[in-house]
Amino acid sequence: MLRNFASRQLSIAAVLPLSGLMLLTVSRACGAAEPTPGVEEIKNVTIAVGGQPYTGDLIPPATESGFKFRWSETGDLLTFRWSSLEESERTKVQKFFGIKVAEGGTHLEWGEEVECVRLKLPNNRFLEGKLEPERALPGFHCIRNATQVVQIPQHEVLSMEKIRKKESDIYPPEEALNIILLRTPPQPDSAADYLELARKCSIMGLYEQAMDYLDMAKSIDATTEERTRDFRKELVVKHQEVQASKLYEQIVMDIHREEFGGALAKCNKFIANFPNSERVTKVQSLMPEITDKSKVDISKQVIFMYYNLLTQAIQERMAKKIKIDAKGLPVAAIPGKQVTTRTGNIIRGEPQGGEMGATGGVVKIRQGDLTIEIPEKDILTIQDIDLSKGVKMVPPTFEELKAYVTDASGGLGGDLINRISTALGRTPSEVREIWENRFVQTAVLKDGVLTKTPVYTRLNKAFYDKGSWLRVAGAAGTGTGNNRNRQQGGGGNTRQRIRNLIDGQQQQQDEQEKLKQMFPEYSDDPEVWWKVQSDECKLKILRAFAAENIFKVKELQGKTCPECGGKGVIERMGHNEPVMCPSCRGLKVHTVVLYE
Repeated sequence: MLRNFASRQLSIAAVLPLSGLMLLTVSRACGAAEPTPGVEEIKNVTIAVGGQPYTGDLIPPATESGFKFRWSETGDLLTFRWSSLEESERTKVQKFFGIKVAEGGTHLEWGEEVECVRLKLPNNRFLEGKLEPERALPGFHCIRNATQVVQIPQHEVLSMEKIRKKESDIYPPEEALNIILLRTPPQPDSAADYLELARKCSIMGLYEQAMDYLDMAKSIDATTEERTRDFRKELVVKHQEVQASKLYEQIVMDIHREEFGGALAKCNKFIANFPNSERVTKVQSLMPEITDKSKVDISKQVIFMYYNLLTQAIQERMAKKIKIDAKGLPVAAIPGKQVTTRTGNIIRGEPQGGEMGATGGVVKIRQGDLTIEIPEKDILTIQDIDLSKGVKMVPPTFEELKAYVTDASGGLGGDLINRISTALGRTPSEVREIWENRFVQTAVLKDGVLTKTPVYTRLNKAFYDKGSWLRVAGAAGTGTGNNRNRQQGGGGNTRQRIRNLIDGQQQQQDEQEKLKQMFPEYSDDPEVWWKVQSDECKLKILRAFAAENIFKVKELQGKTCPECGGKGVIERMGHNEPVMCPSCRGLKVHTVVLYE
């Protein structure tokens, strides 16, 4: 009875804060094999709750809020919060997992320490981050952290203090992973290296990448599959939770905006991809009403969806890396499915026999000559994947992205038509006809009253911002201060004035070339310049290209460049001559597109 009571109390303690009343002592059984921290189970760990010892296994991965513990006496899987542990004991357990929770429990820390600064700004404001001088505009400090890249005028900085911060405070997870791979690339024949990468990815919240690295480790050492089985299960569940939550939020947003066509498409995707999610019943209950409302005014739904899918389609294309072969050539995509089961199995291949529910309660996946049948009740997620093989993945170039967003028939325009067609159950030709005739109205005169059919178009704005120079051929390098040379070129005779002008122009050209070599922000090569821009900046520019090419342009406006005040050049300390403004490239304005 006492044991049963203790079991109940332990279960309660596992999910509720104990306000420091729980005393935990950690020890490992003698002779236990050393597992890979944070990836394999840490077995035979003894903890003491209220003076009573309990033995079990620590189950990775741990999170910023707590960890899981399997009590060996009952087999129960319990969850403990870090806040329930004394600091010294919390540190011991986190060391077993190979993690460290940030102060305040906001996130898991990861990565190496980085030299950073703390800037004191007016009004007692502070900004911490890593200085990136190669991205700084003249007269500015460029500072970055995990959420933003900011240009701070140097004259606003009251003081600058050197500090050190973890990479988790500086880089977003995807960028940090690339840094880690460049710094310590895994050995092709080392399962341990890939297990370590899986651990790091799980800490960074990159659950899908973590599962990929587990597969790589398994291909080298088959024994890792059993050793990491529980770890993989947790990764699958966490990845499914994140993806399902994001998609559900998008459905709710579409309903609030009365974009029922988009909501219907996302509901179908949710049910297909997350058939056993706890939210699937709620999504299914929403579908009848959404379906009815999506049919009320098909023209309205088509036009609204075309506008609102624009950003999503561009973002997905930006994130879609391209597989290349050993010769650096793109590899053709092979559409396939990835089925993840509740037991953590991941099965990839070509789908057979139609959608879920059409094959007698099973999903069939073909791998070469082998066809695998998976019961629907055992499926956690189903995802569309690319089955093609390549030696590496590379992000799309500026020219590739530009070609995509400016193609009204086969690129971005075609993607939008096909997405709307699938969502609303109309043919692509019907959708395209509605979109192309969106300005057409008819009117009926009845009893002296003229009634017009509604028009659902709306006026939108897109901003090229500092990418305005990309749309103007030959604009880079113009307006860099030569007029000033002509005005100030002195001398007692015509020959001297010409010499002064030539010298001034040569000095200016040398200065510009030096800047371009030192700072990618000044480069005339679009691809070089594009690589150092933020995703937000890239998205704005691509939206503007799309607005000018696949929509009807109402007006092109010039917004005065905020960096140079419309002069086209800026002054730099220690230099006699002004230099080309890196924001407008001498154009003096940023281009704004008004489109319908």
